[in-house]
Amino acid sequence: MSKKIGHLRVAICSKSLTHVDANFSFAKQIVFYDVSYDAITFLDVTKFASPPRRHEAAKAAESQPMGTGRKGGCCMAELGGSEVDQLSARVASLEECDVLFCVGLNDLAAVRIRDAGVFPVKMETVRETDEVLASLQWRMNHNPPLWIRRLLGYGNRNTEYRVAVGAE
Repeated sequence: MSKKIGHLRVAICSKSLTHVDANFSFAKQIVFYDVSYDAITFLDVTKFASPPRRHEAAKAAESQPMGTGRKGGCCMAELGGSEVDQLSARVASLEECDVLFCVGLNDLAAVRIRDAGVFPVKMETVRETDEVLASLQWRMNHNPPLWIRRLLGYGNRNTEYRVAVGAE
């Protein structure tokens, strides 16, 4: 799928499919929409398996070898196994997205999302999906902030247009 001028591909982390109500790392699903200046179109939904429960994660941590610090401790958490795999799968699902809306977002996930070329937006409260998308569309049409301008390609040269004008 190629990037359309004037369109944003939006990802929403949701438990309910109707609200932005989930943390990126624990969302049951991510819902995708195409938002343009005058239309909002549902594209797809990606569902994820539930993350491991705390007691399962604690048992897995007990089986890990001791750290290199005094008394077997370590100053840095060593991530491995299912945590990294789940985060990688979630970030990979955002391919070709421009914006991600979620309620919670940890630092590691935020860096990975940004590195994937997606602009993460952490919401302060749970909001309806329709309300969030309508607000984004209104901002696109009424003096958009810099981050939306960049996503829409303001200031970038459109080589397709230049070729078409030069051909005439």
